[in-house]
Amino acid sequence: MSDSLILKDIKEYYWDKPVPFLVEQLPRLRKGRALDLAMGEGRNAVYLAEQGFTVDAVDISEKAVRKGTALARSRGVSINGIVADLDHYRIPPNRYDLICCFFFLARPLFTAMKEGLRPGGAIFYQSVTVEELKINPTFPREWCLEQNELLHAFKDLRVLYYHESGLQGTTSHSAVASLLAIRPDPSHI
Repeated sequence: MSDSLILKDIKEYYWDKPVPFLVEQLPRLRKGRALDLAMGEGRNAVYLAEQGFTVDAVDISEKAVRKGTALARSRGVSINGIVADLDHYRIPPNRYDLICCFFFLARPLFTAMKEGLRPGGAIFYQSVTVEELKINPTFPREWCLEQNELLHAFKDLRVLYYHESGLQGTTSHSAVASLLAIRPDPSHI
């Protein structure tokens, strides 16, 4: 399939802007190798590449990975798109300066994400909380973070930012927990 056909398809329903939390907090971090888990159609992975990161981006959807890599090419950058089920994907240990996951929750990945960081590397995580169920009662509760769950899951890292919002309206994904945390670097203590 040609890039022009993929890009035409993207414009029908593609979110082309990165998550605001990533844009706001990224300047605090060093550049390097990044991993975007559950990349969707690539908006955050492409943004990271535009900011100078070397990006691996994983999603279960082959179509989404194709769209993300096509979007990257259209913007003059590249990402390494990987089609994989995150229930079975293995994050290489000690490889990344940044690992991010937005609006996808797989608790078994928490430990692997921490182990995948190089010393001084950062985790960006943002996903919906149980507050989501107030406006979207059919949303699976197991896909929602409990109160302070994200904070406790990454408490062995140095938390630079953590916030849980209450409902911010009546649209899906309006109650979220956001975390930015760094793996301590013993050589800089």
